[in-house]
Amino acid sequence: MYKTTNTFVTSPQGNIGLDTAPYDTNMTLVSDNTIDFTAYPARQACKDLSGRLPNVYELQAIYAGRIYYGDNFPIDQWGHSFHRSATEVSNEYGNEAWGMEFVSGGTYTIGKMDSTYVRCVTG
Repeated sequence: MYKTTNTFVTSPQGNIGLDTAPYDTNMTLVSDNTIDFTAYPARQACKDLSGRLPNVYELQAIYAGRIYYGDNFPIDQWGHSFHRSATEVSNEYGNEAWGMEFVSGGTYTIGKMDSTYVRCVTG
């Protein structure tokens, strides 16, 4: 899950606008691994691996190089392989974040509390 509740990212966990249009953001989860991310399970999972969640452009780069990375992205029972990004969707409800479908290459939004796959990056 991106977050355990349908609310906006709160400081010190978030930075404003780290993805650019067309992936406008309210906030993106920061890279600082000294911060407590227990309210952000996807981010905490990457922190536990000494990494972080990617932004949308980083997910697109991983998708473009998927053969190089082994093309071993898991697929769910519906034939989808949706990977969570660190970036919130800028909307009035504050309940979605961006992600990418690794079968089609499409970028979509999904509920923050929905469970999807995580692909972590370092740096």
